[in-house]
Amino acid sequence: MKRMNGLVVNLFKAVWLILGALLIQSCEIEKPTAFSVDVVDVGTAEEIPGVTLLVSVYEKTSFLSLPRVIRQDTFETDAQGHFSLVVPYDEQISRFSINVLKQLANDTYTFANVETDCSPYDCSSFFRGYAYKFKLKISLDSI
Repeated sequence: MKRMNGLVVNLFKAVWLILGALLIQSCEIEKPTAFSVDVVDVGTAEEIPGVTLLVSVYEKTSFLSLPRVIRQDTFETDAQGHFSLVVPYDEQISRFSINVLKQLANDTYTFANVETDCSPYDCSSFFRGYAYKFKLKISLDSI
């Protein structure tokens, strides 16, 4: 009988722990996503002004679906090679990506054939609700 009571108590505790964990996961804090990025040359570590960046926003999807891009905006780094962006919280957003663009002679842009380093982050997967501050390292020769 004592053993049965012990099992019931342990089962009761396990159920409460699982319910508590589920409730904590469902409580999402609505924080904006902030970027503070310095674009620098990978060889010299000097800031690169006038670099055009493409920020893509991906939708939040169900578990087995691939997210699609719901918005894309271009931004140019300032005279010090700096770029800042704050995106208000939106529950439809799952993540962001940043790509470097290269301007062609006819005033069009293409993706720069450049290795990007957003250490310690992945340039293709910035999650919403966080503040990101890093140096985006690229090769000046490729843009």
